[in-house]
Amino acid sequence: MFKIVEFTVKNDIAVVPNEWIHGTSCYWPPYISRKRIEEAAEAREPPKKWKLWDVIILESFGMKLLLYCYTILINPKIYVHNLNFSDVSTCGSPS
Repeated sequence: MFKIVEFTVKNDIAVVPNEWIHGTSCYWPPYISRKRIEEAAEAREPPKKWKLWDVIILESFGMKLLLYCYTILINPKIYVHNLNFSDVSTCGSPS
């Protein structure tokens, strides 16, 4: 499972694996590259000596819903045919 969190210090929003959540805080990797951070999240890389940040948890969801929402946000004209979701109302529907 993943969560959408808002970091209270900068009001940044991110999608993170549950393993990075600690109460109302979230571990964040020290990597500079956005690609490397995304790889760490996808692999659910366990936090090592990462900094812990205060967050507000906005939403929880599974990987299929995450991929569906990401596809719609990147290219709303793409319709994902082969994925079956019971509820996609949290991110909209294909147009």
